[in-house]
Amino acid sequence: MQILLIGFLFGCSTSPVKNRLESKVLYAFHLDSLVKQETYNFNILNKDTILVYKYIDKLDSTKNMTFRFNKYTEVLSFGPFDFKKAKENFYSNSKLSSSNFDLYDLKEPVVDGNGPMLFNEKYGVLNVDNTSWTYQYLFLPDGQGNLDLSKQIIEKLKK
Repeated sequence: MQILLIGFLFGCSTSPVKNRLESKVLYAFHLDSLVKQETYNFNILNKDTILVYKYIDKLDSTKNMTFRFNKYTEVLSFGPFDFKKAKENFYSNSKLSSSNFDLYDLKEPVVDGNGPMLFNEKYGVLNVDNTSWTYQYLFLPDGQGNLDLSKQIIEKLKK
């Protein structure tokens, strides 16, 4: 019985997302052209059922962004808007994350609202689209600012 219980406990374990702080670069594209890049501190806080992803602009606190992910409902929240998973395993890139990115869309469409987002629990938000203003924002690891990678992600989102 003890062996069965130990096997069950080890078999059911998942690697929880751990609190961490690192640096990411935000690449801003307008009509597919790079217009700006800024460095952000990136912080993940694991608060039981909610994962909080904070992107903190190093120079301008008005540009800070916070996303919340409910692990049980799988709802991703950004400001007053909730996003639902639209496609599982939509994008993968082992240089960015060992886990695939899921595609999230607004639960309730809003005029001039955000476009789709790529997200996974370990990495956080990969992109934010402001489709009405034709801007795409990508969060990439510091030092991995690859313009080709950015364009590849943007093209994948257009499909």
